Amino acid sequence: MKKLYAILLAFATCIAMAQQKEKIKGSKNVTIASKTLTDFENVEIGDALEITIVKGISPSLDIEADDNLHEIIIAEINGKTLKLGLKKDISSSKKCLIRLNYTASLKQILVKNEANVTANARIELPEIYIKAIDESKLNLNIDCKNVTLNLSDKSETELHSKSENMTIEASKSAELKGSLVSQNLKFDLYQKAEANVEGEISDFILRLDADTNLKAKKLLVKNTNILAEGDSKVSIQTANQLTIEATGSSEIEIYGDPKIDLKRFADNAKLIKKTTK
Repeated sequence: MKKLYAILLAFATCIAMAQQKEKIKGSKNVTIASKTLTDFENVEIGDALEITIVKGISPSLDIEADDNLHEIIIAEINGKTLKLGLKKDISSSKKCLIRLNYTASLKQILVKNEANVTANARIELPEIYIKAIDESKLNLNIDCKNVTLNLSDKSETELHSKSENMTIEASKSAELKGSLVSQNLKFDLYQKAEANVEGEISDFILRLDADTNLKAKKLLVKNTNILAEGDSKVSIQTANQLTIEATGSSEIEIYGDPKIDLKRFADNAKLIKKTTK
């Protein structure tokens, strides 16, 4: 039994070592290069890359990095998906910045493996789907008709968004902050996710569970429908109609003077009326 355990441990160690990338140190001699790409609809960004995304006439990459780092940057297109990553892990560098120029064809963005993605200029498209995992960081400006965000695995997102319809799912200790303006917002928080948002929403459907926290007292909402379970906490401001189902040890703080429809109120749930200051 001990021999079997030792063999399994050695095998697992070998696999872990095989998965580790070789490290490289930047030369500190910064150069600039551009690369033309074929058009893509989806982009996957990983390996702790720092990328700024900008809408352009044609798809391309602008790279400003230590001269020996250019060759380790992966930019591969498979079908309609662009994959950006690194052949080696960078131990230190003077600079490694990438600007991704996308077109109106863009539909989906996946950010993973501690990558950092910024869109200072607005992402203006009919619709966009964005997924962030693996402790990645996003700082985005969005102006799309339909927006869908899937945030998890300790990812951190700062978002300034305008839309007609927005769907957000946050889980596994993901964090979201920013300003949201939308006609319709559907927001699900699970597994220790946290959000702090402001803005204006017409119709808001909110579900919380499992030790989540939503701070939204500066989010001006006309109509809100809340399902709060577990140890969830929410502070919300609603003007017209507020429909509530609260169970477990959930806690809801209400700002504004809405008409309240209490569909379900059970267990140790708390409902607290607060004064808007």
